[in-house]
Amino acid sequence: MNLRWRVLILVFLSFTLALSIYAVYSLRLLPDKVVSFVPELRYVHEAEYKYNITLWPSTLYDNRTVLMPDEVPFIPLVHLLNISITYRFSSKPVIAGNMTYWVICSLEAPVGWRKKFTLTPPMHVSFNSTPAGFEETYVINITKMVELINTIEKETRTYARVYYLRIHPYVKIAASMGSRVLNESFEPEMMVKFMYSENNRLDFEGLEHRRENTLGKYVTTELIWVRRTRYALYALSCALLASLAYTAQWTWKGRKRVSPLERAMRKYRDIIIDAVGLNGGEKDRSVVMVRSLDDLVKVSDEVLKPIIHERRPGLHVFYVLDDDVQYEFTVKET
Repeated sequence: MNLRWRVLILVFLSFTLALSIYAVYSLRLLPDKVVSFVPELRYVHEAEYKYNITLWPSTLYDNRTVLMPDEVPFIPLVHLLNISITYRFSSKPVIAGNMTYWVICSLEAPVGWRKKFTLTPPMHVSFNSTPAGFEETYVINITKMVELINTIEKETRTYARVYYLRIHPYVKIAASMGSRVLNESFEPEMMVKFMYSENNRLDFEGLEHRRENTLGKYVTTELIWVRRTRYALYALSCALLASLAYTAQWTWKGRKRVSPLERAMRKYRDIIIDAVGLNGGEKDRSVVMVRSLDDLVKVSDEVLKPIIHERRPGLHVFYVLDDDVQYEFTVKET
């Protein structure tokens, strides 16, 4: 195989080894283990409030006693506030457990006082499957609440521009699924604002509530293909490296060696003339043998004559002709 093909093989092996090393580096950046979250239980708390308002007869609302959805609930015209709360607990998969709930109502002022009422005492409910929940309905006398605000203002001699009526359920869920225990609390609060400073009206907040969560465990998975691919690339890289070293050594040994004579002939090729034939002989010339081709070059420079190169059986003969003198250097062919 000639030198050109050996060089091409060296280039191919070098390129393939570089790709293999890059692949090894890229795979080392990949984790051989993956931690993933496996859900075991999904659950949702949902609460919804609905209300309607009973009015005192008034000219504004044509003596009607029911407030329509698009009408303004002015505080002096509101008599009763009818509130219903629906709570629902659902899960996937279905679980069984216990539910405890109670509902507190509190009338508050920004100046610091608070009056509490119990709307529903603690209730305990067991459920065998989900969804589970409860529904409660309350009638709150807004006229009496206004009277209570006025009484407390007179007693404390404090006045505020807004008061808050909070409907605050407390829900606790206790359930189990296998070895996992679920203890959850949910407090979906509705707030009624007595907005004396803004058109003397009622305002409602927190009519819908939702909270969901997922319980599970973390599982570690070994990526066997990453590890196996790493080992395969390690083996491939070692094999390519060994092949590259062997091919480089093979190419180096197989290169054409240049002898000292050839190097000297290349160095002085501008002043050496190859002889293709000779006429006459050397009978009338004195032959002066020189020690080296460099010495013969000096003679050539001195007499301004070229060096003639003649091939003889087993010999390379170099000489310079200067009239009747022949300066000669002879070396065996290697």
